[in-house]
Order: sequence, then C-alpha cells, then structure tokens
Amino acid sequence: MRIPGSFCGTVGLKPTYGLVPRHPDIAGWLLLTHFGPLTRTVADCGLALAAMAGPDPHDPLCLPALGLDYAAAAREPGDLSGLRVAASDDLGYIRLDGEVRERFAEAVEAFARATGATVEWTHPGLGSPLDVWNTIACGDNTASEGPLLATGLVGDDARALIEAGSGITTEEYVTARNEAYRIAGAWAAFHTHYDLLLTPSMECVAFPLADWAPRELGGEAIGEFYDDYCHFSYPFNLTGQPAITVPMGPGSGGLPLGLQMVGRRFEDDLVLRAAAAWERAQPWAMPSLAPAVARAVPAEVAQAIAAGERVATVAGNRGLVAGCPGAGG
Repeated sequence: MRIPGSFCGTVGLKPTYGLVPRHPDIAGWLLLTHFGPLTRTVADCGLALAAMAGPDPHDPLCLPALGLDYAAAAREPGDLSGLRVAASDDLGYIRLDGEVRERFAEAVEAFARATGATVEWTHPGLGSPLDVWNTIACGDNTASEGPLLATGLVGDDARALIEAGSGITTEEYVTARNEAYRIAGAWAAFHTHYDLLLTPSMECVAFPLADWAPRELGGEAIGEFYDDYCHFSYPFNLTGQPAITVPMGPGSGGLPLGLQMVGRRFEDDLVLRAAAAWERAQPWAMPSLAPAVARAVPAEVAQAIAAGERVATVAGNRGLVAGCPGAGG
C-alpha cells in the first residue's frame, strides 16, 4: 500500500497485522502480508478500513474486533498536542535522494506546527532488517510459488524471485523468524517513549514505468537485488505495526513524495488521526478522474452500464466496467 501510495500521490495504509483478514489468499508470506486501503483522501481511508477490518472465522491469525471507529478517527483528528513524535530521515542506515531529505525536513516542521506535538529527531538504532526480510520472504516465495515453475509460464523476473529462496536452510529460516520477533520487541520498546514515528515513505520520487527500479539513490548506483529501494517499509512489515503514507511536498518534476507515519500495534486510529491532521494542514491536489473515466469507457457504451458488466465496442474490443452502479464507475 505504501509504495504505490507514495509514488502516486495517494493515501496508502498498511494496518496492524491481522486487523484485515487474509482470507481468501494463498499461503505465501503468511506472516508478512497486510491488506489495507489505497485511497485519495484520509477520510476515505478510514471509511475503507472500517469496512475491511474485523474478525473472520476462516482466518485463524486475524484479530478480534477492537471496538475502534476508524472512520471517525480519519474524519475528526481532535487534539494531538500531547503526542510524543519521533522523526528520522534515514533510520540510521538508509541512503536516499537529497530532495527527499529536504522535503521530509520541511514536512516534519510543518507537522509539528499543525499538531502542536513534541517532535524529536531520533530512531532506535537497530540497523537494516533487509537480510531478515529477504530470508523469510524468499523462503516463503519458494515454498508457495515454487510449483508454478513447472508450468513453464513463469517469466524470468518472477522465476528469479521464486528461486531466490531455494538455498535457504531450515536453520537460517527459523533464525530469521526469531530475529523478526526480536526486532518487533525492540520497536515496541521504542514506542513506549514515542506515540508516532515520521519517516519518508520512499527513498526517491517515482521512476519511469519502463524501469524495474530507480537507477541510483543519493548519487550511488542502486543494488542489483529487486528490493534495494524500499527500506522504509521492511521494519514495519516485520513488526506488524500500522503505517500510512500521505503526500508531502513534491519532488523533481512535480513527482509525488510520501510521508510515512508509523504507530504502535493496534493503534491504527491514532495513525489515521495524525494523517487527517496533516491533510488539513497540507492539503494535496485532487486531479479529476473524469478524463480517465472518459477514456476507459467508450462513448458508445457509456449509457447506464451496470458494474461488472462486459461490454463490446464498435471495434470489437471487450472490457469489464468496474465500480459501483450510480457512482460514476
């Protein structure tokens, strides 16, 4: 949620792990996958989370109902002046583009002004969890997606990701799981002193669609592995904490940059309140969807089409109209 949210200038919330049930889903990344909303506004994010969250008897790992009103939290942030907020532009180990660092410093100052919260520049000094993430994620990939390789229909990029975990031993995998547990405990201890953490969402602005990843970060060539530009995501994927991205000042060429807000587990309502306060203080542009809708639905069939209905155009092309009837697609 946070990577596309940051690159597209939208709101993306990774809720507390288990708040939104996984079912139905494949077994891969069983303890890593978080389901959450991508929306244009914080209020919509709260509404979506309220609809998505809640226990499901088919998912033994999901949380019970926590009795929190996420829609209200995103709509009315209330008084945040008593918050203790940590801010870090690199968590002590992340390289990033200079403009991201500059825009983030401006955002932290603006957040403090808008909320009255006490902000301290600090981080827990834990170091990169990338090796832990890769061991677990790649091991899970090989176990869950490995059978797909026999079909001969898997492309080279996907095959490389699936095969990356084939050499991981049981001892290495369990050690990584245990280290993830330790990392989660260390972050929980950090959050006994701080209600929220602010970081950039990504190390760079959006890169061209034709590229697999940014070509460099901070003037240095990026690593060869696929995930060497998402370092602000990994700690909180492992800990299960709620984390949201909201737009901050744009980067070069007007491309979007995201501000990440991280809270304690189960305190998704506080994360939404902070995001709502930021949106009120620093509202972002909301481009109209009308041109995209006009292009997506041919004029000759744009008359009273039901959501999910397949349509045929004059050219013979077929498409599926998504969205809710009467809601403009």
